[in-house]
Amino acid sequence: MRHDLVPQWLVQVMAQDAEVNVVAAAIEVLAEVGAPEHVGALRSAARRFAGDPFIGFAAQVAEQRIQAG
Repeated sequence: MRHDLVPQWLVQVMAQDAEVNVVAAAIEVLAEVGAPEHVGALRSAARRFAGDPFIGFAAQVAEQRIQAG
């Protein structure tokens, strides 16, 4: 059973949490439950952690999965 607020919580984590591993986990879950309106948050997380290539990669993969439906 999935809670309706999970995507919003993940977006908040990606925007506020300072721990790169927590943000990476949020991106991973958002790839599964996110919608096109969450792509901006993924891009913001990638910019926020621009020095971490994994975050950029994970955000890109998540965006592709969301866009593919």
